[in-house]
Amino acid sequence: MDLQIKSSRVVLATESAVRKLKELKEAESTDSSFLRMGVKPGGCSGLSYEMFFDTEKSENDFTEESFSFSLFFSPPLFSPLLFSPFHS
Repeated sequence: MDLQIKSSRVVLATESAVRKLKELKEAESTDSSFLRMGVKPGGCSGLSYEMFFDTEKSENDFTEESFSFSLFFSPPLFSPLLFSPFHS
């Protein structure tokens, strides 16, 4: 299957993925938590991807909005994520 998506978004989140993320966020103990995605050194390919709920925002964070759900990225870490499809 040849799928070509043209978008200026860092990550494309499907509606079903956002629905699941909202369920997971509801299970968090704090309402101020948000989803953070990033890449860090390590792993077989030299990079490890991470995704977790966080409570501390940085002034350098990059934010994407998908289906009324905010995704946060740290600028130096998100470049390998560019145009990655994220779906459930």
